[in-house]
Amino acid sequence: LAVAVAATPPKLRAGARMAFLVIMNGLPYHVMKSMMRLSTLSEVDASSCSAKPTGRRACYLADPDERQANFDAFDDMDAVQKENALLWFELLKNGAGKANISKVLRRTVGLQVKGMSSVGEEEYIAAVGAGHRSLLDKDLDIETELYPIAEFLDKNGDGKITWGERGMLQDCSDMASSSSKKSYNSYVRTLGQLISHKSLTWDEWATEVSTEGGAASGPIIA
Repeated sequence: LAVAVAATPPKLRAGARMAFLVIMNGLPYHVMKSMMRLSTLSEVDASSCSAKPTGRRACYLADPDERQANFDAFDDMDAVQKENALLWFELLKNGAGKANISKVLRRTVGLQVKGMSSVGEEEYIAAVGAGHRSLLDKDLDIETELYPIAEFLDKNGDGKITWGERGMLQDCSDMASSSSKKSYNSYVRTLGQLISHKSLTWDEWATEVSTEGGAASGPIIA
C-alpha cells in the first residue's frame, strides 16, 4: 500500500522521528553497516597509510588528513540515512553532549571499536562518513564481518536470530541521557511493534543486512 506524506510532522522528539522514518523508509541499514565497519577502520595503524589502502583497512579514521573527506562523504549520504545517523547521536549522547560509540557497538553487535568511547557530534559524523566511504570501496564481507555478528546475536546458539536477539537496541537504553531516555525507549517499543518477529537464519540475517533490506526495504505499512 503506497502512502503519500506531504510533509514531516514538525517538532517530533528524536525517538518519535526515528520511528516515523522507519515506518516510511524501512530500517537505516546503510548507517548500521557504516558503524559496523568502524571496528576494522579503528584498528588501522597510521603507519600503513602511505600505501593508501581502501575498504575495511582504509586510513579514513587513522589519517587526520581524511577528516574533511569524511565530512563530505557524510554530506553525500542518502538524506534519510543521514538523518537517522544524527538522530541516533541525539538519543545516545550524555549530558555533556558525548556518546560512547565503542560501548554501543560492543553491546549491540559484539564489535570492538577503538578510540570512540567519548565522541562529540563532529567526531561522530566524521566516523560515520569514514564508514560510508569504506563501504563504497568494498561492502561488508558476509563470512568475516557479518557472520561473527550473527553468532554474537544468536544468544541461544540455535542457528537462528529472533526479534528479541536482533532487536538489541534496548541494550543501550541506560546510555541515553535522562532527557532522552523516554524517547529512546519509545522508539525501541515502536520498532518491536512494526518489524516482523520471524526468526532469521544467519544467512537470511546477513543477506538482509548486506542488501540493506533487499526486497523488504521501503515503507513499513501494515
